[in-house]
Amino acid sequence: MSQFGYPAIFIAFGALSTVWIVVFYVRGADAPETDKFTSVEERALIVARRGAPDDDDSTMHFYAPPVLAIYITHFAYNYGWYVLLGWIPQYLRLQLHLQMASSGVAAALPYFCGYLGVLFWGYLSDWMIGKGVRVLTVRKLMNGFGLIGSGITLYLLRFSSSSMAAVALLSLTLFLSRGATAGFWINMLDVAPRHAGHLMAVSNTIGTIPGIFGNIVTGYILQASGNWDLVFSIASVILGLGGIVFQVWASDVSQEDGPKVAGNEVVDDRTALLPK
Repeated sequence: MSQFGYPAIFIAFGALSTVWIVVFYVRGADAPETDKFTSVEERALIVARRGAPDDDDSTMHFYAPPVLAIYITHFAYNYGWYVLLGWIPQYLRLQLHLQMASSGVAAALPYFCGYLGVLFWGYLSDWMIGKGVRVLTVRKLMNGFGLIGSGITLYLLRFSSSSMAAVALLSLTLFLSRGATAGFWINMLDVAPRHAGHLMAVSNTIGTIPGIFGNIVTGYILQASGNWDLVFSIASVILGLGGIVFQVWASDVSQEDGPKVAGNEVVDDRTALLPK
């Protein structure tokens, strides 16, 4: 931005979007059967588990405790996520006195660490399940890192003694937080294998609420007192409570009517393509 001006940001993202469209056009497919990049083993697994929609007469218990745990966890996770997503640039500028135009690396590092976290925690959880660890154990462990772990590091931000330490803690917070993608996010498939799309719709709707009032609360606190410690403490507490709820009530048993399967009873299906 310091070299080419503010409009360069929009031009760069527009160019990247164009590249994505080209890649999607070349890489995309209508179905697994027509995807030339899908291996024979993966294609067979997808087709075998896909089933016929007309044959699905199961019902979903959207208010069962394990499902409610997902809603609460999603709400808590998104509170922390939206606060960090929307206010890190302001924190760097107002609290750490970093100029965004000349400190782009510092501003981008936390988000980049979040991207690395998605890859790391996803691979780690797949590896653990592939080694025979129960699915529920893995989900709870990943979610513990994602909410409780990130809540702790976010709280510790108040004790940072330098800009470098603060950026490092923010980066660690976002890295840990992405463990939740291998926790409550994927747990939707465990508790609702036939209704995961519906469950995601409900949960994601609930998860957008903190994106609205979380930013309002943060803005009010900063306008009234400028107290960043209070902002991050509230987010830390909400993250921690959401993490505890998941530890107590999460399940890997389907909450749909019909045959119940749990944990590693279905490990052959879940781990057929996982790294060994």
